[in-house]
Amino acid sequence: MQQLKGKSAHWVNEQQLTDYVFAWQNGYGAFSVSPSHVQRVRNYIRNQEKHHQEQDYWQEMEMLEKMARVL
Repeated sequence: MQQLKGKSAHWVNEQQLTDYVFAWQNGYGAFSVSPSHVQRVRNYIRNQEKHHQEQDYWQEMEMLEKMARVL
């Protein structure tokens, strides 16, 4: 993950895809999903920008943790 984040950030900056120096946040997480929930996860990703406007990172992690317990 560290190499993927580093190389992708380097590429974004090299291509000047942003008006600022791009960098990933520290750390990373990984989640798995059962095939029966793939569409639900896709929908979540499609609406991720909206989610981030309504709650901060820690609130989102707490919500995902609760969802994982239910599923």
